[in-house]
Amino acid sequence: METTGLSYQDAILEIAAFVTDANLEMQSQPFHRIIGMDKAFFPSRGSVMQGIAMSGTPGGIAKIVVDMHNESGLWAAMRDQNRVWRDGGYDVDAAMRSFFEWVGVQSVIVGPFVMAGAGVSHYDFPFLSHHWPEQMAQHFVYHQRDISVMRRFLLENCGDDLKHAIEEIDTDLGKPPHRAIGDLNHAYEYARRIRELVSP
Repeated sequence: METTGLSYQDAILEIAAFVTDANLEMQSQPFHRIIGMDKAFFPSRGSVMQGIAMSGTPGGIAKIVVDMHNESGLWAAMRDQNRVWRDGGYDVDAAMRSFFEWVGVQSVIVGPFVMAGAGVSHYDFPFLSHHWPEQMAQHFVYHQRDISVMRRFLLENCGDDLKHAIEEIDTDLGKPPHRAIGDLNHAYEYARRIRELVSP
């Protein structure tokens, strides 16, 4: 997910997901939605860029988050898809209904799911469970596969050869782009590469 911050009160701006099996073989087409943001986050109507320029840190959004979504192109994508103002026809509830409907279709085949990705254990899973507890309990098991936690564990507990290999992966893949589908693909490739290291 991409959001306006790291608290349960922040807004979901973008969400993406796909399904793999235990061997990281793709089992679905990706789900991807740019959701948009409530107009209360900005002081006036108009483009996102105008709102940011007028307020600096609109609606209490940290400047680092504003700058990050500027750099990633998310603000511009929201504007281009008319997703800036939630009362303009697209809201988070509609988007999340679509998401859980998609999850439900996939779960008939391979669910319930283990949520996997980067940062999912400390943000995505608890955030979604806070706001949509019934749907999360229905479709997801309680534990997650967090590639960030796995990476940190390996760096802190394994030998130099494996550490160097992980550092090579870091260099090859670079930083995630801070877009939902891009971050998802980055975490997937990272998991695939880590799996090759530990179970060649």
